[in-house]
Amino acid sequence: MSELRPEHWTAIIVAALSLVGVLGGGMLAALAGWLKARADRQLAEANLEAQQAVTKQQIDQQIDQRLAAEVERLNGELDDLRGEMAGLTAKFSQWKAAVARVFHAIAAQWTGDGGPDIDPDDIAILEDTIPLRWLRRRRTTAPISTIPPKETS
Repeated sequence: MSELRPEHWTAIIVAALSLVGVLGGGMLAALAGWLKARADRQLAEANLEAQQAVTKQQIDQQIDQRLAAEVERLNGELDDLRGEMAGLTAKFSQWKAAVARVFHAIAAQWTGDGGPDIDPDDIAILEDTIPLRWLRRRRTTAPISTIPPKETS
């Protein structure tokens, strides 16, 4: 290397400073790009979370509306069923009272201390209407058949 003159040193120093400036600028640009990408990613994640929260809230509202409509429909059906049940209960009470009156009328007309030989399993549904003296306590005789015998041809 030959002797360096001051103007050469100036060029070298300027070139070195330019290289440091370019490298520093490149590093700062890379750092700025990385920070911007990171901020954009965080913003996108925040936006996605906010959108998911809004979507979840909308879905919850739709579900609540559907459930409310279904509850109203079921309450209407339940009210209808309660009305039908009340009607059937009233009819059953009338039927039960009529059966009791018929059995008591038959019992009043029955001669003797006994009564028909009634199987408790067969009349479990009518147990409140059958006079107690008619209930079978022991099986000593064959039950009275209420079904007429079939004729054979």
